Amino acid sequence: MIEITSSSPLKCGLCVPIGGFGNHVRWLTLLDPVFQFVLIPSIDGGFSKITDSSRQIIFHNAETKLESFRTQIYSLNRSWDNWLQMEFIYQETQQVLQIEHRWNLVDRVDKNLVCTIDPELALQSYFKLNSNLFHCTPEKFKIDTKNRINENVYNLSKRPENKIIAVDCLCQPILDKTFYNTIIEWFELSDCYDLANQVHGLWYDSHQRAKQEFVEYVNRFYKRI
Repeated sequence: MIEITSSSPLKCGLCVPIGGFGNHVRWLTLLDPVFQFVLIPSIDGGFSKITDSSRQIIFHNAETKLESFRTQIYSLNRSWDNWLQMEFIYQETQQVLQIEHRWNLVDRVDKNLVCTIDPELALQSYFKLNSNLFHCTPEKFKIDTKNRINENVYNLSKRPENKIIAVDCLCQPILDKTFYNTIIEWFELSDCYDLANQVHGLWYDSHQRAKQEFVEYVNRFYKRI
């Protein structure tokens, strides 16, 4: 259940390939003071009315937003085996800022960011979270990612409400200022870089932890055989 008290006058969206850090880009965008809401996620990501108050996030101001990231979204408990589950339970943020993976699903947005990423980097970031890669080989995943990006860029770049942005620079502990400025300038938002950089650091550390814990788990698992 999400209760939105304030949002951007623009309907903003992202078109991002799988493994392209789309949820993180959305969270960075939602740090702007114009976005205010309380989200008490349902146990199944919004499909039922049974909520889990222990996972509530409060986006009222900079302090409550940062606290929500520290204790919930990018907490120390987040790792490879619950990463996608965490993204799923907070998917009601779609009502505030839309994310789609395919160009033909982007609908009725005032401004949209079309994200690109090196397919190898997408594979590296995503494999630890979903090692079956939707039942395809790593090589096919990279080919599909490249094709998806090309289709998205080709079709959406023709429309003035879309802007292309590469997300590869997110794979570092410090948030790239030029990248962040591009987001806020395109969506006509205020500069919250200091807060965004703190949140980005939490995200980056969570990804590093997930990678290390995934490798350790697999090593332990196969040593038992």
